[in-house]
Amino acid sequence: MNRNLPAALLALTFTLAACNQANTPPSTEQSPAVQRPGTDNGQQPGASSPTPPVTDGGAQNPPPSGQQPNRGPAGTLDSSFGSGGIARVASGGIDDLAIQPSGKIVALIAEGFTGPDVYRKYLARFNPDGSRDASFGNAGQAPVAVKGDRDELALQAGGAIIVGGGTAPIVRFTPDGQQDPSFGNGGTIPPDGDTYHVAVQPDGKVLVLSVRPNPPSSVVLRRFTPDGQPDSSFGSGGRVTLSNPQTDASGETRWSYPYAEVEVGPGGKIFIGGHCSVAEARFNYYSNGAFCVARLESNGQLDTSYGNLPGLAAYETGKYHGARSMAVMTDGRVVLAGGVNIYGSEWRVIRVSSDGKSHQSFAATYVSMGTPTTVLSEVLVDENGRTIVTGSYYRGGSDAEYGPRFVIVRFSPDGTLDDGFGNGGKLDVLPSSTYAHAYSAAFTGDGAIVVGGGIVKEGESTAPTAVLVKVWR
Repeated sequence: MNRNLPAALLALTFTLAACNQANTPPSTEQSPAVQRPGTDNGQQPGASSPTPPVTDGGAQNPPPSGQQPNRGPAGTLDSSFGSGGIARVASGGIDDLAIQPSGKIVALIAEGFTGPDVYRKYLARFNPDGSRDASFGNAGQAPVAVKGDRDELALQAGGAIIVGGGTAPIVRFTPDGQQDPSFGNGGTIPPDGDTYHVAVQPDGKVLVLSVRPNPPSSVVLRRFTPDGQPDSSFGSGGRVTLSNPQTDASGETRWSYPYAEVEVGPGGKIFIGGHCSVAEARFNYYSNGAFCVARLESNGQLDTSYGNLPGLAAYETGKYHGARSMAVMTDGRVVLAGGVNIYGSEWRVIRVSSDGKSHQSFAATYVSMGTPTTVLSEVLVDENGRTIVTGSYYRGGSDAEYGPRFVIVRFSPDGTLDDGFGNGGKLDVLPSSTYAHAYSAAFTGDGAIVVGGGIVKEGESTAPTAVLVKVWR
């Protein structure tokens, strides 16, 4: 997912070349994206289905990994996928992806511009072995107009695909990649501010999280029926507005609400996570980078019993930046992950208690990547309670070793790095001669994880290449 990525991968070739000469990392920033697997069970688009266990934003728990035939050790590439575990699938970069139970991968690919601040993007679908599914859309792709650099996709029951982001309308595609004119009003849902995230509830209802930036700023959460009509049982006419910032009786700012991501948890509770600002006495300073999650009832009412502020759990990092991705566990605990500064050598992962009133920091508070610059993109929790974080990092060193590459980190259920995965819980995926940025990740049904992003070979002036990487977990 790609909620806060200026210019994404479209200018990556030239940006990275300039940065390599100056020996400094490019100034792009990524807000991640957790995919939400849908179902592909033959139901009609948007049809209601039995509520599955909730692990990550209302997603169905991925099947237990077990020991699949021809399965490799955890933290190794699946050699049957693409070429040695890496599938170079198109020009551009993969901004978000989701995996159907059939094993097919639906990806949102950014390739170029069609106008001012309008990206040339399209949906494509790939077979379980990483090859292109030519039966999808028109000759294997379905065009999507997205304004701005934020874009999200989510799957409804039956495999229908919801796409939204920035100031573009939210649209739905049929499972085979045709835009659905029966959705919303004439096939679209109009934006309300800047769309940051879309999610689908187990009953097929659609959640759209957006921000109105102009003063007074506000976080807006809307819910729609499976066919895209406002859900009158949610908030006021299908809409909940959280004003930012929250102030006390004297008018002093106390806190703001996060807006990076929305997920559905057990009992239909709705979680909004990300970073936020807090000016409370227990914080040593005005914290612009707290890790925060708000909880709402299923009808949209703020659950004021949750957290250490009314309806909000907020925990400072001790450094600048805050959470960029979130995963909700089956017991109502929430994992938040992010960088501790905009570009720094550490990621932080915390797990908030089910009542929001305490938290646990993973791996001695910070996970050092041992490099000057890292960008976290995604956090997921598997069926065994293990947390997996994906992103990109810059190794530094000589010119040939400088560029960014994919990295996957796995934590045991107790929050320590998992020695049974990769090298001490960390896996460096792509060769050192490749510039690579990971933007999205998803669990597969055969016990692996697929990471999507884009790569540029060092010294080449060609456009970036969209890439999928499959790793056993």
